[in-house]
Amino acid sequence: MASNLSSTHPARLATLQPETIKKLRVTRKDWDERLEKERTAEKVAEEEAARAAAKKRAEDERIAKLPAVEQQKVIDRPFHRSLPLIDRTYTFSDP
Repeated sequence: MASNLSSTHPARLATLQPETIKKLRVTRKDWDERLEKERTAEKVAEEEAARAAAKKRAEDERIAKLPAVEQQKVIDRPFHRSLPLIDRTYTFSDP
């Protein structure tokens, strides 16, 4: 059966081979899967950030309820942990 459309008609120009259509579908499927993975990763990162913020907020509230002296101890603790350890086995004497 012959087509009524000429070879330059827009409907003829848009006709694709079955192999091309299959490649496009596979590419579209892969792209959709990739986007879904990225969305999932972003969602997980946002949830982790929200959990960390809630944990920090709870810790700040806990510290705020402590007496001033205890608050200072809690605040100073990370600073003291970051200091290098001093090896006390060696003694230095002035010459």
